[in-house]
Amino acid sequence: MEYLGESKAFLGLTLAAFSTATCIFAPLFGILEVKSHDLKAIIVISASAKLFGNLLYSIPFNGYFPLFGRFISGIGESTIGVLYGAVIKCTTNKNRAKAFLYFEGLYTVGAMFGPSIGSVIVFNVNIFGWEINAGNSPGVLLVTVWVFLLMLAVFLPSDLAENSQAEEIQQDPDSDKNSGDEIIEEESSISCTPSTVGCLYYLAFLTVVCYSVISFYTPLLAVYHLGLKLIHVKLIYVNSSLAVFILYIATYLILHKISEKKCFFVAFVSAIVPISITFYFALMWNNAITANAAYLLLISMIIMSVKFMNFALACSLLSKITPSNRAAFYQSLIFTSNNIGMIVARVIAGATFDKIPMICSCLGLVTVWVFGVIWMAFEYKNLPPKASIDK
Repeated sequence: MEYLGESKAFLGLTLAAFSTATCIFAPLFGILEVKSHDLKAIIVISASAKLFGNLLYSIPFNGYFPLFGRFISGIGESTIGVLYGAVIKCTTNKNRAKAFLYFEGLYTVGAMFGPSIGSVIVFNVNIFGWEINAGNSPGVLLVTVWVFLLMLAVFLPSDLAENSQAEEIQQDPDSDKNSGDEIIEEESSISCTPSTVGCLYYLAFLTVVCYSVISFYTPLLAVYHLGLKLIHVKLIYVNSSLAVFILYIATYLILHKISEKKCFFVAFVSAIVPISITFYFALMWNNAITANAAYLLLISMIIMSVKFMNFALACSLLSKITPSNRAAFYQSLIFTSNNIGMIVARVIAGATFDKIPMICSCLGLVTVWVFGVIWMAFEYKNLPPKASIDK
């Protein structure tokens, strides 16, 4: 944005455009899929929006090109909830949580390594006045990727989810969906209580808020209060990234022994630890703190890594208390709550990096966390038990 002569306020608007578009269009795409049942068309729209959005982002004429590019890319991202709905149609109750963990694990890998690839592959060329430099090279690279993905999307079968579901049922003789009659019976017996669904949305939202606020504070506390160097901050994030993958693998392996709602509840309750650590740093704002306190920041980030696992479990739990024929809509709403959490967290964290504001934000997080724990405890019995799995 400095290269294009735009202000920091315009940069903030550009960064917010992506999540804003996602929050607006995700429910709309969910409704569209429920009404049309045309998954392939929505995937093609998503890939096209991503392609066009990144193309606009890479045009360095003025700041409005990356602004609208980010907004259009956010429209493409808003179809993720529809893909979650397809995952539900392609899986059974007993393997759905693992499918979501696998899906979210791949997404996390891309989110972690994507920026590294974008910073390594940098172009510096001029094509008929279109200057490509370090600022818009990631957009050019993503245009290439999405051209390929759009070509794949065009050749997808029209009844992708239905075919996958049929194959899954044939391969699993003990499936809870062995016939059309059983599917109808299962959907009619689903208890979709608004309070339970709202609880899952709230917990997914709050988990993202806690993670985003604390991950924003962590590098600032490390540099400005502990005097750590950039390499030490990077090591904190590298170790927390390793913890994410360990948590994914561990959760994947223990789900056949422990119900996903227990894992979800324990992971959510553990958020009080990093909130307390952040509160400690806020209280000690004007006091000398040794560099050994960096281990507290590391512990905080490792524990908050459960955010990635928790979202997958929340999607799985939601799918089991809502009708599968409207799965895309419900999953789009939880994806929307996730993005709203990111927006709220950025506003909170960006405006509260000082002693008193940070203390207030931590107390606020504790308050909403306590409310979430009480609500989850009240709704715990309404969440589905552990699915039976053959030994």
